[in-house]
Amino acid sequence: RGELVVTTDAEGRFRLPSLRVGPYEIVVRRDGFQEAIRHLTVTVGAIRVEGVDLESAVRLVRALS
Repeated sequence: RGELVVTTDAEGRFRLPSLRVGPYEIVVRRDGFQEAIRHLTVTVGAIRVEGVDLESAVRLVRALS
């Protein structure tokens, strides 16, 4: 079991070529956003497209004056 870290391109896309068959957990992180987690299973010859929408980490902002 290992960890693979990838960075998206300018349009938010990424590729994970040559993964072994089996279950995976994808964790998406970006400063200022809540972490998103997706689970998927890779099968032989599969091509998958997964969309992940990140939610802002800021829930409430109050003026102090």
